[in-house]
Amino acid sequence: MRNILLNSINKKYNLSWSLFLDNNTFNETTPLKPIYEKIPNKPLKEDFEAKFNFLDKIFTKKKENKINLALEKFNLATTEREKEKDRILKNNKKVKKDYENKLKIWEQKRLTFNNKKDIHNKKVHSLEHEFIKGKKEGVKFYIREILKKTQNEEYFTSKYDLDYDDNSSILIINFSLPKKAIIPDLKNMRYISSTDKYTSSKITQKQINKIYDDALYQITLKTLNDIFKLDYTNNIKSIVFNGWVNEMNKAIGKLSNDCIMSINVTRDEFLEINLSNVNPEACFKKLKGISSNVLSNLIPVAPIININKKDKRFVNSRKIDNIITGYNIAAMDWQEFEHLIRELFEKEWEKNGCDVKITQSSRDGGVDAIMFDPDPIKGGKFIIQAKRYTNVVGVSAVRDLYGALTSERAVKGILVTTSHFGSDAYNFAKDKPLVLIDGNQLLHLLIKNGYKDVRIDLKEAKQSLYVKMNLIIDYLNKI
Repeated sequence: MRNILLNSINKKYNLSWSLFLDNNTFNETTPLKPIYEKIPNKPLKEDFEAKFNFLDKIFTKKKENKINLALEKFNLATTEREKEKDRILKNNKKVKKDYENKLKIWEQKRLTFNNKKDIHNKKVHSLEHEFIKGKKEGVKFYIREILKKTQNEEYFTSKYDLDYDDNSSILIINFSLPKKAIIPDLKNMRYISSTDKYTSSKITQKQINKIYDDALYQITLKTLNDIFKLDYTNNIKSIVFNGWVNEMNKAIGKLSNDCIMSINVTRDEFLEINLSNVNPEACFKKLKGISSNVLSNLIPVAPIININKKDKRFVNSRKIDNIITGYNIAAMDWQEFEHLIRELFEKEWEKNGCDVKITQSSRDGGVDAIMFDPDPIKGGKFIIQAKRYTNVVGVSAVRDLYGALTSERAVKGILVTTSHFGSDAYNFAKDKPLVLIDGNQLLHLLIKNGYKDVRIDLKEAKQSLYVKMNLIIDYLNKI
């Protein structure tokens, strides 16, 4: 347990893509060709001719009887041969059909085997091609194989979830760390011959905690090292490792799966480290890893990045950019406004490698956009709500944002409006991970990011919306 990291540093693993190919052969033998029964030859009449003696020549009646008897035997043999022929033909037909069925089944099995093998091998070649190009599925497949190969430890079985962003080249690992129970508490055992008994002593809880903490730091560094070293294409620029433990939470009396350590490290900075001489805990903290001082206390920390890119709420974004030149932002369509805010945040934070996704329109106080920031210190998951309002934004909207922040497990919530926030809204947001961006700040951000001649005129917007509402009412009254 004390040498997890050292034992793995110089290990060499063979992870050639040829190992992932299916090289098995179809070994089921071909059905044996049947041996058919032969049809007996036709009886020859000469074989049944009567043989006459001296008396037969004298007594013609006796001769005639012999001739008739011979003919009867010939006819009987011919009839029996025909019956046998019919039986053999029928049996041979059945044997042939059985053989053809077996051959057909065998051939189908062979084709299924080879087709399955071809599909598997084509998939492997496709994944290899995707991996070399740094595409998501190829990278995830290869990293899974790395972890299968390198995490096969005798003292614990590791489980993990992976995600890879092929735009930012960030690999995210949610790694299930071993429980503290894997640390044996038996220090030594002695046999006392005079009493014929064994005595034992145990290591202290403090020692167990120290060994456990050290093991977790080693597992983290070992996993990072294995991946960076075996990623021969250098696709992965940085790794976010989130260590999770599923243990009993004594506060609630139930099992709780919590992240207790998180680190985001780049390839370049990690490969500069001489792992054979490091103190695992000091190395983890030098790389700005996040955890409590004592890991064995199982104090949860927020993962630096914990991204679910398969969020079904995400929709395709629309380009806004120059179409709002000279436009009153407060009067634009509310859906277009959400896309504008996504585009604005993407421009403002794109230099940091942030990824901004817009969600399905709902107008129900939910999340309008989600931003993922890979920065190890201030990064994480941010939720954004966009309010194209002409009136003051009250505290209820800020409360909704805070509720969404909690349910989404985000690190920060951002509320953007074309209008202003009331004092109660600012008071509620105080000392909470909430950012309120009003119309003036929004306008500043828009101009800063190249949106020309944009403006926010609440009075004009109210009049415009009032006219639109009246037109809709008139139309509804007519129909």
